[in-house]
Amino acid sequence: WSGAEAWEEALPASLSAAEAAFALYAFRSAKEHWTVALDAAARLGRELSPSVHRSLGLACELLEQFDASQEAYNASLAHAEQRGQGAVGHASPEHGQDGQRAHRYSAPGRKKAVTSGLP
Repeated sequence: WSGAEAWEEALPASLSAAEAAFALYAFRSAKEHWTVALDAAARLGRELSPSVHRSLGLACELLEQFDASQEAYNASLAHAEQRGQGAVGHASPEHGQDGQRAHRYSAPGRKKAVTSGLP
């Protein structure tokens, strides 16, 4: 749908595809679909839930794309604050324990990467 610039159709299809891909541990595909969904929403002048940004951040984190992950998490926080929701966790309810586990295991890796002084 996005290739045809049919944004009304692209938005729900991309969100659904992203969730399905994430559930199958296809994190790269999930990341691509969430990115398309965010682009479609922007083109339609809509704002998606902070959980979409948070899910994108988690997918990036699992792909070890830490800069992109941080950017998505920051966007999630900014959108949540705009909505008056305050801080939101990194693991979304739809990802349950898997999301929480992924964040717990990747956090030490991020800390090590930051303190190692490597780019």
